[in-house]
Amino acid sequence: MEKQILNILGEIQGQISCIQTDVQGLKTDVQGLKTDVQGLKTDVQGLKTDVQELKVDVSELKSDMANVKSDIKDLQMNQSHFDSELRNVRIFIENDVMRKIDLLYENRDTVISRIDKIDRMDKTEEDIALLKIAVSANSRDIKELQNR
Repeated sequence: MEKQILNILGEIQGQISCIQTDVQGLKTDVQGLKTDVQGLKTDVQGLKTDVQELKVDVSELKSDMANVKSDIKDLQMNQSHFDSELRNVRIFIENDVMRKIDLLYENRDTVISRIDKIDRMDKTEEDIALLKIAVSANSRDIKELQNR
């Protein structure tokens, strides 16, 4: 019976040894899992940081987009103002400038005639000046001849 007990104890020791080996393997596996979990925690923390940065970037983009929308509204208002001013300029040109141009066109013959008269008067004044010089020279020559 002792032999049987020894055999059973031997078997139990063999099984305990197998269990110890299995437990050691499990400890190694758990340690590996702990390392993997720690790596995952680090990765998740990095992802959280990245997500936070993305949130800040999105917030900045929303702010920038609001500014762009405001600028577009300002530009549209300015465009409306410029359109109104352009209409006013067109009306002014049509009502005032074009009327004056039409009057100038209608009176061009009178203006040309006056310019011709002024040109003739200038020519006449030049001729008179030349005649005065000639008369003065002739008068001098006559006086010289009389004095001889």
